[in-house]
Amino acid sequence: MNTKDLKLLETIVRSHVTNSQQLKSLVHFSTRQITYSIKKINDELSLHGLSLIKRSNSGEWLYEANDLQKLLIYMNQAMVFKEGAIPEYINDDLAYSEIRRYSELLFILANPKKVTTQEIMAFIGISKNTARNDFSKIKKELPPDYTLIFDPQNGYMIESSMAKLHTLLLEVFNYLFERHATVNRFESLFSEEREFVGFFIHTYEQTFKLKFSDNSLTKLYYLIGLSLSSFKRRTKGQIDFSYDLQELDEFQMIRSCIDQHYQHAEIAIDYEWLTLLFLSFNTISNEFEILDSRIYQVIMEMITLFQSKSAIRISNKEELTNRLMNHLRPAIYRIRYELPFEIDDLAEIVKENHEVSAVLNFVKESIVPLEAFLRKTIPETELYLISVYFCSELLNSSIIETPVRKKAIVVCSNGLIMANVMAKTLKEIFPDIQFVASSSVREMDKFVEDVDLIFSNQPLKSEIPLYIIQPIMNEEEKNRLRNRVLIDFSTNNISKETRNLTEIIKRYSAVQNEESLQTDIERFLINYANSLIYLDRQSKQAQKISFVELLVSEGIILVSTKQLTWQNAMELSCQPLLKEQVINQNYQTILMSQMADEEAYYFLNNRIAIPHSSPENGVIKGGCSLLISVDPIIFPGNRPIHFISPFAIGKKENYLLAINQLLQLSKDEEYQQEILLCTTEDEVRKKIKNFLRRKQYVNNEFS
Repeated sequence: MNTKDLKLLETIVRSHVTNSQQLKSLVHFSTRQITYSIKKINDELSLHGLSLIKRSNSGEWLYEANDLQKLLIYMNQAMVFKEGAIPEYINDDLAYSEIRRYSELLFILANPKKVTTQEIMAFIGISKNTARNDFSKIKKELPPDYTLIFDPQNGYMIESSMAKLHTLLLEVFNYLFERHATVNRFESLFSEEREFVGFFIHTYEQTFKLKFSDNSLTKLYYLIGLSLSSFKRRTKGQIDFSYDLQELDEFQMIRSCIDQHYQHAEIAIDYEWLTLLFLSFNTISNEFEILDSRIYQVIMEMITLFQSKSAIRISNKEELTNRLMNHLRPAIYRIRYELPFEIDDLAEIVKENHEVSAVLNFVKESIVPLEAFLRKTIPETELYLISVYFCSELLNSSIIETPVRKKAIVVCSNGLIMANVMAKTLKEIFPDIQFVASSSVREMDKFVEDVDLIFSNQPLKSEIPLYIIQPIMNEEEKNRLRNRVLIDFSTNNISKETRNLTEIIKRYSAVQNEESLQTDIERFLINYANSLIYLDRQSKQAQKISFVELLVSEGIILVSTKQLTWQNAMELSCQPLLKEQVINQNYQTILMSQMADEEAYYFLNNRIAIPHSSPENGVIKGGCSLLISVDPIIFPGNRPIHFISPFAIGKKENYLLAINQLLQLSKDEEYQQEILLCTTEDEVRKKIKNFLRRKQYVNNEFS
């Protein structure tokens, strides 16, 4: 088997593929390539005494999923670099020219000396012509700050400042790692330091009472090892820059550990770069008290802004700040020092998850304090991750579990927050399964004794039923996963019900083929149970209400008088909600009191006010109204407002979409002007629906 075969096997397992057409849509292989790879996979299955992939008369594949997972685990473990040889399994990814060039680049960056063409040929497994062609392209592709130098006697090296060389090493490694290229071949560059690197990371975790996510741990292992290898190029006294991290406890611990346990008499150790590596990687837990008051204050300001933009009432901002501090601190160091950052599938997670997408818009509006603090624009990938953090902390915590039959754990190598996002999707697919925890691979053993099944984004060794899934699944993949789990865990119950129904039918009719009857009944029961899960999931999705749906009957008020005070306008805007018994009088009184504060944050950009308060202050049911004034209504703090939309807020999931839609409208003053020209409630509703349609927010019934 080669890397292409392994990729195909992994796709079958992760996406629960059951025929060649499904597979072709995922991997873009030809029918001939798929047939050839399946044959090689079957050869490997047979070699290990596992059941083969078979094809039914209808063209569907029949296989034991657990056996495919066992083979996948074995093959991943077999891809270990052996000194002096390049295993068959790792050659194929180097057939992709970009992966190969990045591998060559990393080999040069991490090498303690200049690298000859012959060494590159031996390490990568390529011809002399391929090596020359690759380096011709690398020379053209390198950014202006880097120069590829070739010395016919000693070989290749890359010249730049130490800081930029460190950053490039990190960027190149991340590129290879996130594209699942084989990186363990590079272990040979720091074979003497491997034991120390493991001890080093463990000591750091113990000292600062934290645990890195699985992917962070793997990346740190290689990056520290490769950095130590690259340090050997320079002698003491050749550190030519500073990251200004020497006052941190982390720097002191790292320096002490290296000086005590690592032999480096003639090597220029860059303690600050190693400190920055540790600080910039995500953790799954952190019990160490972080005393950086500046970062704490910045996060507190972000939460305050987020609260004002999203209308989410945060009861304990201090507690949320403490939790987010552990998540955001690595991001802050990455952004401050412009370290490259990439997580596989992160953009897709944001795009496909409704709550994360909505939160992203509010995060973009709330990020100003962080950008001011760092004096930098936040990169898009970091915005995505911050949105996932906010969404996980604010929304997942509110989900109330119902009594269920089976318990499950979600394991993700990208860390706890990403596992929580996966868990949210799985809860929608399987409302009858209790998801008791989200975990990293390292923490999984704490939970496995109490669960019935495991969902993971990578192969794991486990006696408990394991389902390997993609972090992002399309509807077809969700359906296949749902069918597989349903069949696996409903077999006993369905078999029992099938026997009972068969006996009832036999009492009243002559059964000619009992086996066929039982097969048909079992298939019907499985499909019926599956449809119930689908309907339940559809009903949950329907709970996401748009702004137009949230508007109560006769809830749009058009005013033309120039004499309206903000108090009069507030009372007028609340009348439809009182009339429809959406709120009580106490809720209106509290809104009036809140809006009297010049520092009130219930505004979206320049023209829209969204007064709201906690449900316990007088919300009877969810709803909102909208007052529109051609002339500005001056609120405390000298705010000229044209649109007032008091919200009665129930569950966060119900109104987040509506608030997000208003946020988008608040950014489009040209369209606001069109709404201000409307003369009837129907005209306003049509205008808003058209705007939401244009922004692709509105549901099908408005199209």
